Amino acid sequence: MNIIIFHMKTFTTLAAALSRLGLSTADAARLSGISYWTIYQHVRGWRGVSAEAALRYERRLGIPRAVLRPDLWPAQKHSDGGDHA
Repeated sequence: MNIIIFHMKTFTTLAAALSRLGLSTADAARLSGISYWTIYQHVRGWRGVSAEAALRYERRLGIPRAVLRPDLWPAQKHSDGGDHA
């Protein structure tokens, strides 16, 4: 059950990040090199975001990998006391 909750939060985060960037699923696919259908599945929560996809979202769209896969890349504590992805 926790896995499902984690995945839904991740997908909500991806949808919110794309919205903040003003990107449609088609825009994100074109810019990231990830297929439209895969991104659609990520946003809908039908498919988990792989480590490779998280890195690609970060490199090409600026969405921090720690936001999409905190299980692999936990947020880091900085000297300012805040959490940073």
